[in-house]
Amino acid sequence: MYSEREEIETGIVTGIRGSDALVQLSIQPACASCGARVLCVPDGSGNRIIRAANPIHAGVGSKVAISEQSGFLLKLSLLQYGIPLAGFLAGIFSMYMLKININFLPAEITMFAGGIIGLFLGAVFSRQAAGKLAGSGNTFFEIVRIL
Repeated sequence: MYSEREEIETGIVTGIRGSDALVQLSIQPACASCGARVLCVPDGSGNRIIRAANPIHAGVGSKVAISEQSGFLLKLSLLQYGIPLAGFLAGIFSMYMLKININFLPAEITMFAGGIIGLFLGAVFSRQAAGKLAGSGNTFFEIVRIL
């Protein structure tokens, strides 16, 4: 549940869908580097709207504070950064274990090239997985209080 030490965002409830609410977030400077921005992509009018659980039954027009649920941002960070890193390392070690060598290049450059290929493949997989997660319709945030 919510504790005072958790990071929260504020927004305005723009709609209710069952036990969830659509919350229009206020734009912050940190939005540009936020790992969860795949979930609150701006709509056609430039507004960032997310779906959040509404256990306190906030109404349309209410200014609310929202927080992530169950370490979601940590899991998303692992998906976005951990998988490409694992791909990079797998590419390096694959080149080493397979003893792939190009005559005119040092072995380190060949292994690095394998790492870059692994990084690229990991990034593609990570992006697809994050897109599926964003489109899943699950709520990863929760309204914690009405302001």
